Formats: sequence, C-alpha cells, structure tokens
Amino acid sequence: CTNYFMEKKLTWKSNIEEILRKAVNYWAMTLNIQILFSLLYFSITFLLGFYFFKYYGLQDEFTRLVKIGETDMPAMKVGITEWVKNPNFISFVIAFVLIRAVMFPLNIGLFNIYRKIDHKLPYSISDLYEGYRGFNFFKFLGFAIFWGFINLYAHVSPVLVLFWILLTV
Repeated sequence: CTNYFMEKKLTWKSNIEEILRKAVNYWAMTLNIQILFSLLYFSITFLLGFYFFKYYGLQDEFTRLVKIGETDMPAMKVGITEWVKNPNFISFVIAFVLIRAVMFPLNIGLFNIYRKIDHKLPYSISDLYEGYRGFNFFKFLGFAIFWGFINLYAHVSPVLVLFWILLTV
C-alpha cells in the first residue's frame, strides 16, 4: 500500500515537471512572436492614447493636478473628481475603448499562430494579422467594442458588477 502511494506521488511530480517543461518550450518557441505582438499592441495603443489625451485637451489639466498633488493630496482628489466630469474626458475614454477594440484582432492572429504550432504547420509573422483579414475584422471589432463598453460600465457601476457575479455563479 505504501509503494502504491509513493508511485502515485512520483508520477504526479513527474507529470508536473513534464507539463512545466513543455510550457517553457512552447513559450520559448513563440517568444519572438510574443515580443512583436507586445511591441505592436502597446506602442500603437499608447501612441494613439497619448494623441487623443492631448487632442481632447486633457494633458494640461492633468499636469496641473499632478503639481497640486505634490503638495496637497486632498485638493488633487477634488480636482480629479471635477476633471473626470469634463465631457472631453468622457470622449477620451470612449476613444480609448475604440482604440483597444481596433487592436483586439491582433489577439486572434496570435491564437492562429498557436493553433498552427499545435498542428505542426508552418507559421509566419503575417499570421499575426489574421484577425484583420476579411469579415473577421468586423466580427472581432464588434465583439471588442461591445465587451469594451460592458467592461467600462462594469467598473463604474456596482450594480453591473453584482449582476455579472450572479450571472457567472
């Protein structure tokens, strides 16, 4: 009986080691694609985000609030509360949700590359743009916009958070 449990424990440990080894090899195999994905996603998202932040005139007010916050934190909190109510801030948030939605199809391309690796098919960098080809772009853009706004409002409304938790459970 003792040997049985020791063998089970040894097998379990070897399975975990094998899973981790395979996961690290899989990660290493796709590291170049992951780096390219990250560079594309974050550089475009942040560049467009900073552009719209400046376009809507939010940068000057933000800089002023940060300077106030260096000496008077409660005043900065009040200023941020007022700043968030600005219609330009709301427009910026909507623009940022749309930016993230436009970048979402990159994820589909990354999953396509993983699928090709799993099926032992050759893959290339152009596979990263699979989500932007044909009707796929509009499907994934619509999906990302819908869930982007749900996510945006869920962060603001505790009622939606509770509803989502109940729906999930």
